[in-house]
Formats: sequence, structure tokens, C-alpha cells
Amino acid sequence: MHRVLVLSRLFPPENRAAANRAYSWALNFNKHGIYPVFITRDWAWTKFEVTHKKFEGYEVYYVPFKQRKSYRFKTRPNFLAKKLGGLFHLWGYLFQYSFWNQPDGRLYSFAKEYLNNNRANFDSLTVTAPPFIYLKMGYLLSNRFSLPWLADYRDEWNSEGSIFKKD
Repeated sequence: MHRVLVLSRLFPPENRAAANRAYSWALNFNKHGIYPVFITRDWAWTKFEVTHKKFEGYEVYYVPFKQRKSYRFKTRPNFLAKKLGGLFHLWGYLFQYSFWNQPDGRLYSFAKEYLNNNRANFDSLTVTAPPFIYLKMGYLLSNRFSLPWLADYRDEWNSEGSIFKKD
């Protein structure tokens, strides 16, 4: 059976469309001789450790993440906190492709460590984006571990409201 490591920011219990897309892979890849192992964010983490769940036909590793400081400051009613949140948001935008600045940097670190220990178990890597930093993760992991990789690019053009004329 072909084993594939899949990096996806969204996976159930998260219920956005992209989570359902990755979940459909989990349910259907096995029918085609593919065993997927997902590495994804743990959106509701309560303890700072990776959770591993094994299901019939696939596995999932939920990696806890820490929100950016800009998001934590935005929730405060204080004027100064909101201004600091804006500065942190600008910092995040300027350095958005640096892993040390990413909430998903831990996911990349875990994927790298996981492949260090389990590279022989995988035939390929699949990365689903956006966020587009995942494409960089896929490229780096592919080069480091000599894994062929597939980029699943979900086009964002249709979620941009400014392209539609308002009457």
C-alpha cells in the first residue's frame, strides 16, 4: 500500500470546507490503495502535546499551536492593546514566510521530526494550501527527505469580495 504523509491546516473536528476536503481524502484514499497519515493543527488544544489518533484507513496527528500575539491583543478592549495588536499584525505580515513567526511553525517542526524517525514508511508527501506557507513546508520537507510531493492548491480568488461589482 502506498503511504502518504499529508500536511493540512484544517481537519475535523474543524468544520470548514477545507477540513471536509482533507477528511474526504481520509475516507477515500484507502479505496485506491493509499494509506494517509495527516499532520494538522489542534484547534482546541488543552495541553501542549501532540495527540495521535488512529482510525480505520488513516491516522491523524494533532499538533497544538499558539496564536500570534496580534490575535491575543485584538480581543482586549484597551486602546494600547489594540495598537500593539496592530504592530504585531504588521510584523506578522512582513515576516509571514518565516517559520519562527508562524503559528504553524510547530507543525513544520513536528513533521520534520516525524519524518526523521519514519521516513522509510512513506512513499510521498501531500500538502494542501492555503495557507501558502504550507507549500514552502512541502518543498523543504521534500528536499530534505527526498520525498516526491504534491501541492493541493485551493484557489482563493472566489473568496475575494472586491472582484464583484456592487449595485
